[in-house]
Amino acid sequence: MKRKIVIFLAAALITAVASGHAQVTTRLNANTPKEPFMTRMADWFATAGKTQEEKYITLKNRRAARRIKNAKREIARKKRQLGK
Repeated sequence: MKRKIVIFLAAALITAVASGHAQVTTRLNANTPKEPFMTRMADWFATAGKTQEEKYITLKNRRAARRIKNAKREIARKKRQLGK
């Protein structure tokens, strides 16, 4: 009996995760790459329970901060390459 319950729970978990990946992405337009799953999940937790206007502002600020962080990382990488 326990084995059947474990198999059922495992199957339910697998189908729940698969349907979660099928949700609409948070892409701004067709030219931007798809955001990673963990980023989308963190954004969802950051906007849970907020009004639509607050969600928009929060997501805009988080995306801008990620772009700045990635740009700084890319600049530092290019400086290291030029220094070699």
